[in-house]
Amino acid sequence: LKAVLFTHDNHGEDMGMACEDCHNDLFLMEGGAAQENEDFNHKSMDEGNYCGACHDGSTAFTYETRCTSCHIGVRGYARLTGESSSEDHGSGH
Repeated sequence: LKAVLFTHDNHGEDMGMACEDCHNDLFLMEGGAAQENEDFNHKSMDEGNYCGACHDGSTAFTYETRCTSCHIGVRGYARLTGESSSEDHGSGH
């Protein structure tokens, strides 16, 4: 789940949403809490939970159409945080 990127800027500032729009029954006001839940996955989102409450293909785009909007991959996460990923070791890069 480290390979998922979320920024508040594109939801709050860019879309004009308030904190309470998501930090109600969908998400706790605690960074990283949702990803610790066993049901934080695409199946649960299909059922309208978490990001799927809005990213349903009607209110906002669905994860099925724009994977890289949220998933930056292990290497992308490593670049973002300055960490090296196990995939990078020995790759000659």
